[in-house]
Amino acid sequence: MSDPLPPTTRYETVIDYPYNAPASAISSLYLSEALKRDQALVDTWTVDTNGILIMTGLFSATVAAFIVESYKDLKPDSGDTAVMLLALISQQLANGTSNPDPTSIAASASFRPPPSAVRVNTLWFLSLVLSISCALCATLIQQWARRYMVAAQHRAPPQKQARTHMYLSIGLTRFRMMGTVQALPGLLHISVFLFFAGLVEFLYPINRTVAHAVLAFVVVGASVYLVLTFLPLVFLNSPYQTPMTTPLRPVIGGLLLALGFCAKQSKQVQSIRCLCLPKGARLVCPSQRPRLHWVQDPQPRQLQQVDSDEPGP
Repeated sequence: MSDPLPPTTRYETVIDYPYNAPASAISSLYLSEALKRDQALVDTWTVDTNGILIMTGLFSATVAAFIVESYKDLKPDSGDTAVMLLALISQQLANGTSNPDPTSIAASASFRPPPSAVRVNTLWFLSLVLSISCALCATLIQQWARRYMVAAQHRAPPQKQARTHMYLSIGLTRFRMMGTVQALPGLLHISVFLFFAGLVEFLYPINRTVAHAVLAFVVVGASVYLVLTFLPLVFLNSPYQTPMTTPLRPVIGGLLLALGFCAKQSKQVQSIRCLCLPKGARLVCPSQRPRLHWVQDPQPRQLQQVDSDEPGP
């Protein structure tokens, strides 16, 4: 038996063939269409993240301005402490005593922030953290998109570049890059609603009329937001939707499947009950004229339909 050909001889045509064959033209066509799609996708991500960066910058500044005023309620006021100490000294001078009252000192030293201030600052600080996190994620997404485009457009023979692009595209799908981009507006919307909730709580101790007016507008806005969220789930051609619509699609689909399954099971149970009726039993359908009675046939577990003028039971 003759010796096999050397590796260089055996694989020489395999190495040279792909770049000189029609497969190279197919790869070039794939790359031209795929890179156009990638460029459009990256442009969409860039526009979305730029809008998020502008929104988070303005919104974070607004929330920070409110926090500057609200966080003071979480710690004792130095002015109130000074007034309390002066009142204690005045009381000592009036009583002619030099030793301070321990009870008064303990009462002045103990401080507990009001529950309303704790709730307001919790909501606003969470809103600020979410807003800044959205800005950070938007910046990272822009960097990831540029890195993807640089790697996908790397100069190489058509077939090798096509395989590289397909590998990177599979990575986008596997690690849910599109879902990450779509989640950012949702987080920003949650941040806005947290701010609104804290604003209403902040206004209640100050003026209930103003708080009720703000609460009414917040409720109306939240109701409209819910309608826009569920509208595309009912009318598929609706142009309106929110970032919460996409995560709710599988949930609503699962509920509809569960309801359909329960309805099907209910029909099966009803049919089994009809088959198991004892002799002489009848079911009346009141919506039909003349009335229809289901009377059991002498044969077991068989039913026949007959017309009857007899009134139903």
